[in-house]
Amino acid sequence: MSRRLLITGATGFVGWNLCAAAPRHWQLAALVRSQTLPAPAAETLVADISDPAAVESAFKSVSPDAVVHAAAMSKPADVELHPELSRRVNVEAPVKLAQLSAETGIPFLFLSSGLVFDGTQAPYREDAARHPVQLYGRQKADAETLVLSEHPRACVCRLSWTFGPPAPQHPSFVQPMLETLRSGNELTEFADVYSSPANVRAVIQGLMLVLERGTGIYHLCGMDRASRFEFAQKLAEAFDLPPEKVKPRYRSDVNDGIIRPPDTTMLISRARDLGYEPLPLDEELRLLRQQLAG
Repeated sequence: MSRRLLITGATGFVGWNLCAAAPRHWQLAALVRSQTLPAPAAETLVADISDPAAVESAFKSVSPDAVVHAAAMSKPADVELHPELSRRVNVEAPVKLAQLSAETGIPFLFLSSGLVFDGTQAPYREDAARHPVQLYGRQKADAETLVLSEHPRACVCRLSWTFGPPAPQHPSFVQPMLETLRSGNELTEFADVYSSPANVRAVIQGLMLVLERGTGIYHLCGMDRASRFEFAQKLAEAFDLPPEKVKPRYRSDVNDGIIRPPDTTMLISRARDLGYEPLPLDEELRLLRQQLAG
């Protein structure tokens, strides 16, 4: 008999791809903000994730066997502009779902971010000290602590720059890059901001492994370190677009009020112990081209 998996943030980039690729032995229930937003799941529920009563009502109506919480306010400018709302979404909602999951004794998986680190001590292990420099990172760090306190067997999965086929409402960060390069325009990307990019294909594989067998904190990112500039060059090469159109820029060139950690590269040791195996970045980008063509 299929188990019921509740996925929040099901119209977001990762949530939508998870709904589309989740194994068939899970019966999916997708939590969305509006009935007009599509989600590739057997059941769709509408609830405001910032409303604890609505979250609890949706949880009880589904009676899930496991929860993956992918919903978030993740744009740093929006988080800074709406600190109270973003805290309800990024901290209070996952804590509420962790409490409900703990009460019913089911697995709970919370998607966090490499932005819990300040970017000065990379590469980061799962147990590395967290020093977030953005409000979004501070909210994610607070949520990690509270989720694991409320549900000792919960899983926290920190993601990095995740790319792949776009969701109908939320493309990944590669779609604007490809659009710019295909139009013949120059693409400027940071040469002094590093992380470990991952294909959403690998991330979903990792999420399902953690959901089945994990506890604690895992890093589900790529195996290679790259700057945004290096990544964009590799993306251009993988899609037979001119890499010379990719130009570097630097954090000091941008005065938008957003603090960018220089290097949030993470190690994937614990996830690898479960069987998580992303491909080298060049191979993942070639695979992305196949995914988008198919």
